[in-house]
Amino acid sequence: MQELTPQICTASTVGAENTLTDIRDEKTYLVRKLADNNCWMIQNLDLDLSSSITLTSDDTDLNSKDSWTPHNSTQATAGIAWTQDGGDTAQSMDPGKIYFSDGIGIGTADAEGNLQGVTSGQPWEFIGNYYNWYAATAGSGTAIMRSASAADSICPKGWRLPTNAGAGSFNTLLSTYNLQDNGSVSAVKLLQAPLNFVRSGAYYWSGQVYGQGMGGAWWSASATQSKATHAYILAISDTQVTPQAADYKGSGLAIRCIARSV
Repeated sequence: MQELTPQICTASTVGAENTLTDIRDEKTYLVRKLADNNCWMIQNLDLDLSSSITLTSDDTDLNSKDSWTPHNSTQATAGIAWTQDGGDTAQSMDPGKIYFSDGIGIGTADAEGNLQGVTSGQPWEFIGNYYNWYAATAGSGTAIMRSASAADSICPKGWRLPTNAGAGSFNTLLSTYNLQDNGSVSAVKLLQAPLNFVRSGAYYWSGQVYGQGMGGAWWSASATQSKATHAYILAISDTQVTPQAADYKGSGLAIRCIARSV
C-alpha cells in the first residue's frame, strides 16, 4: 500500500482505516479517510534520511525530478544548529522512540518497540522525526520561494504534504471538523479520534528540542508571501489551534502526509 490511488481513496468510506507500509524502510503508518474526503496519515512521518541513500520518484513524492539525495543524514542527537534562513540546507533529527498517551503524556520505547513509562492511553502514537522545510520538500522548497507550494516532498510515493489552503490543506481539514476557534476545546479535540494529533514538540533551529507534550507543528508545502524565510504550518498548543500559522523554514517540525486523491 505504498501508493494509495485516487480511486481507492474515493471508494473508501469516511472513517475507513488501513495500514500504509513505506517500502523505503518498511515502517508502517495508520491511515484514515477523514471527513474532508481525503485519506491522511494519522501518525507523523518517521523516515530517516541518509546522504548515502538516494530517494527516487519510484518510492518518494518527487514530481519535478527523478531523484534527490539529502546533503545531510538524519542526526540522532540535539544540540546541532541548523540554518535559520537564507540557506537551502536540508536537516532532520530523530528524537528516538518516544510515544504519547492521548497525544500528551510522554513515554519511551526500547529498541523492539516495547513501551516503557506509559501504562494507559490509546492509541499509542509515535513522535516521528523533525525536518526543516528544505528536507520536508525534498529540496524543492528554497530559501527565496514566496507564495508558492513546493513540487516535491519526502512523503511516500502517492502521498504529499498538505497545502496551506483549499482542498487537501490543514485549514480545510480543521474547518470540516469545526476546530478553528483557537480555543482549548479545539486543542483537546484535535488529539482525539479521528484526527489523533500529538503534541510532539519541535526542533528549534538553534539546536534545541522543545514543546514535547505541550504543543506541536506540522509543515505544509506552501511558502508564505510576506516572508521568504517562512513557510505555512499547522501549530497547536494546549489552548490554540492555528492551521495557517508560519515558521522559519529552518525549524524542525513534524510531517503528516495526505494521499494524492485530490
